[in-house]
Amino acid sequence: MSTLRITMAAVALSACTSGGPAMASSLDQAFVTSIQSGDEDLGMAFLPGREHLLRVAPEWSSLAVDRIEVVVDKLLPDGRCVLLQSSVDRGAAATLPLGPLCMPPVFQFEAGVVYRRGYSLDIRVRDTEGRCLLSQSFTQGIGKTATRRGAGDAVPAGVEHFVPDAARRLVYLHQYGVEAASSFSTASRALRSPRRARTLTSSW
Repeated sequence: MSTLRITMAAVALSACTSGGPAMASSLDQAFVTSIQSGDEDLGMAFLPGREHLLRVAPEWSSLAVDRIEVVVDKLLPDGRCVLLQSSVDRGAAATLPLGPLCMPPVFQFEAGVVYRRGYSLDIRVRDTEGRCLLSQSFTQGIGKTATRRGAGDAVPAGVEHFVPDAARRLVYLHQYGVEAASSFSTASRALRSPRRARTLTSSW
């Protein structure tokens, strides 16, 4: 899976959340942002249950500074926020622990539409004077390809991924999902004795 390259020219005019001024930059200045698990580079994908690291690698030849600070707000599906920070000197890349990323998404039903809210990452890079070098947001997306599943079919766990500059919550389409918001099946004996039927639910 390819690594996502973020060109600074597209975000140089965006001030960091801290309010610091943006730093002017040329077109060839860039950062490379990716997620790693063990020795595997996942691009911006992740596998729930495995430990993950967020890696922000500056192309130092494009930067006039010798030290940067990377600040990441990791927003959890339940609305909580975890702050991650790392400072690195010229020649190094910042790595920040994201953890297992295994909290289930939150599903919300509004006006006939089901929304899915997962993890979000707000990434900010500053120099030692507080000038903003990079400001980018990623949101846990849905699957990239549709699958042919009928109502009640099991949806296996799979690879999740972060998409840039997406809404905090996305419209849930079950054919693109990694797991369903809820799934029910009826046993044949319940159909024979409907008055004895009970609904059992489980979550993970």
